[in-house]
Amino acid sequence: MDKTNYVSTLKSEDTEEWLDLQFTRPIGYYLAYAYQRIKVTPNGVTLISIILGIGAGICFYSSQLEINFIGMLLLILANLHDSADGQLARLTGKSTRIGRILDGVAGDLWFITIYISLCLRLSSMHPNIWIVAIIAGISHVIQAAMADYHRNIHLLFVYGRSRSEIECSADIERRIKELSFKHAPLSIIALYFYKNYTKLQEFFSPQLQKLIKQIKLEYGETIPQQLSTLFRIKNKHLMKYTNILTFNTRMIILFIALLIEQPELYFYSEITIFNLLLLYMIYKQEQISKFFCKRVTYNA
Repeated sequence: MDKTNYVSTLKSEDTEEWLDLQFTRPIGYYLAYAYQRIKVTPNGVTLISIILGIGAGICFYSSQLEINFIGMLLLILANLHDSADGQLARLTGKSTRIGRILDGVAGDLWFITIYISLCLRLSSMHPNIWIVAIIAGISHVIQAAMADYHRNIHLLFVYGRSRSEIECSADIERRIKELSFKHAPLSIIALYFYKNYTKLQEFFSPQLQKLIKQIKLEYGETIPQQLSTLFRIKNKHLMKYTNILTFNTRMIILFIALLIEQPELYFYSEITIFNLLLLYMIYKQEQISKFFCKRVTYNA
């Protein structure tokens, strides 16, 4: 492995989860390199991950453990491809907004399929499972959105805009108005959903939004190194909570629930454990943002 090339495919060690660094990213790098050799695009790799993830979800409909094992393997492969598409984009310099949107859609399609399959499997024994799954699904969307947002905020403040994928809903809205539905219907639809996704992130981070505006007014697009260093010190410990709310922990809990033949426990973990972590993460990030708002105002 070319270590320099490999490191360039990572967003940042601050924001990478331990299991990803030890397992997912190294294998994702080899997959990205292989797909680069055969000229498969990052979006093509994302489409492969969608097929694998949907296949995994379908396997979880069965109560046979052997078929569930196949589903687990497919989901692991889907996750490896989900890592590889971003690594390939960074390796080839082909990272695009549409690619990021498609990457997010991939994970949504996996979990929609998993949720529906588990509900169909459990509905005869648990008549209210669809209600539980809807609550869990809404929780999942907010948890994943905020974890992604907080990681990208960390990247923005510590490493600059080139390492962060953060965008504001107003900029996306302006981009939508620039396009013609007649000539770019799919782009407009994708950007519309992306705008709403971004609005959700902004809604749950009011103090952080205030800080971003203050930073832009005071310093423009370049955050001073001293402020960047202090932000990293204050914010780095929060990354472990964002990582818990991302894919790996969910996958482990899902697999355990399937192995003990209690798949409904996965839904309850989303509603209880993950939501408590989400609330704590949001609270701490807002407190940190409040601290820096005062500091920027004082310096001004």
